[in-house]
Amino acid sequence: MNETQNTQPTADAQSTVKSRAYRTIIAAPMAGGPSSPALVDAVATHGGLGFLAAGYKTPEAVDKELDDVAHRARQRGAEPFYGLNLFVPQPSPSGVDRDRAAAYRDELAKDYKRFGVTEPELNWTTDDHWEGKLAVIRRRLDQREQQGEGRSDVDSHAENFSVPDVLSFTFGLLPEELVDEFQSRGIEVWATVATTHAAQIAADRGVAAIVVQGPEAGGHRATTTPDEEPGSESLMSLVQAVSDLFANTDASTRPAIIGTGGIATPDQVREALRHGADAVATGTIFAATDEAGTNEPYKQALISATADDTVITRAYSGRPARGRRNAFIDVHPDAPSVYPAVNGLTSPIRKAATKKGETDCMSLWAGQSVEYARGGIAGSVVDLLLQGR
Repeated sequence: MNETQNTQPTADAQSTVKSRAYRTIIAAPMAGGPSSPALVDAVATHGGLGFLAAGYKTPEAVDKELDDVAHRARQRGAEPFYGLNLFVPQPSPSGVDRDRAAAYRDELAKDYKRFGVTEPELNWTTDDHWEGKLAVIRRRLDQREQQGEGRSDVDSHAENFSVPDVLSFTFGLLPEELVDEFQSRGIEVWATVATTHAAQIAADRGVAAIVVQGPEAGGHRATTTPDEEPGSESLMSLVQAVSDLFANTDASTRPAIIGTGGIATPDQVREALRHGADAVATGTIFAATDEAGTNEPYKQALISATADDTVITRAYSGRPARGRRNAFIDVHPDAPSVYPAVNGLTSPIRKAATKKGETDCMSLWAGQSVEYARGGIAGSVVDLLLQGR
């Protein structure tokens, strides 16, 4: 295998759409551990685009991971090429939602007792350190621009300095002023959507790419509000519908379309491209690779799963998410759609279960492609999927 492949598309490819992701294999962002700097770098080494996942992390932790990715790339003589995903702030819960979350905490009492963990306080914070994470990006942009003007001690090519090439956003759509701010400063902005309606709004706001997520995807669905019920339209059908929105739009100005959800083979890559995708993203098969930060019980649960083992649930977070079915999901079928409060309520249970390796109470996010998650190195996954271009 060639370890020094060019990580960016050709100039001709870049000229066809606004995004540099044209026909690239993307390792989708996976919050909670899998999207490690090691995975991001391994994917880039083989010509793909990796993503760090800022969700649930502090700004300080995100800052450190940005340095780590830069260090890894420059150690192999390359410039960093990667994306960073953030969660859009959520609406404040209503009084009814707060009551529903409190009732769910009571329902979880047996789980707290089983693992010997303290019942958590209800937390109504909904922004996931939003302003702090944006501040990290803005500071790095300031440093890069000042260095370019000779006004900064920070070397933008220093071993541990980098600015993400892409910012993608999930759980909502970025306001147009923020899209303009980051893209005017050299960062592509991507929106993650699950409907054609959201795709049109994102396009109107000027994003460089639209990540179209089908119901086959593992992890959280890209609904724009916690209580929205996700649709069942297949990824290929949804990609085609979003592509049709821009049928009369000049290719140099339309957003790129990135299909994600259940993609794990070259044939599926080809099918997504035939339906109008410019690139594809996949997560589950990368989550099982050696470089992923996925904990070992989770990896083994992925590797041993079959296509019929996944279901959509709100049990762990209050938002709809696809994961490997287990006892916790079965026992809690009616979790309230109160995110991220429910996520906070189940956090001590999930952490204790992970520590003990008890997968019946772990959130084992996995897509319908899980039968193809067989471990190994991430580069082999990229090489395989690139055959579908």
